[in-house]
Amino acid sequence: MSPERREKSSLLIAIDTSASMSSDELAKIARHLNVLSDLVRMTIAECDVRIQRVYRFRGTIDRIAGRGRTDLRPVFEPQFLRDHRPDGFIYFTDGLGPYPESDPGVKTLWVLVNPVEFGCPCGQRALLHSKNTKAHNDLSK
Repeated sequence: MSPERREKSSLLIAIDTSASMSSDELAKIARHLNVLSDLVRMTIAECDVRIQRVYRFRGTIDRIAGRGRTDLRPVFEPQFLRDHRPDGFIYFTDGLGPYPESDPGVKTLWVLVNPVEFGCPCGQRALLHSKNTKAHNDLSK
């Protein structure tokens, strides 16, 4: 018998690309995504007040789109979620913007880049932690 091969889970990764997110924070996120990429299939959604770009993560983020105000809700729109059908959802953000007021019906992990009060009533929260290492990606372009 051959070992059963499991398909990787699919994660939708939202990245807050608003102006309040620093280039250093975005580079830290990219480093963490590289670690996750061996474990799961990831679709990236870059979002400030609207979804700017959506693409399959291929090991690097060369540049980001957005840099406007913040709205954390667009990626939870029912049609967007139906189009992508993720097994799970991770949202990297500084938490400074409007968030869903009710559960959007998808398992969500909010990864906050700074320790802030974040009152979103749904999902789990984690604080992004990183050793002081040099960024592998330049996201300031």
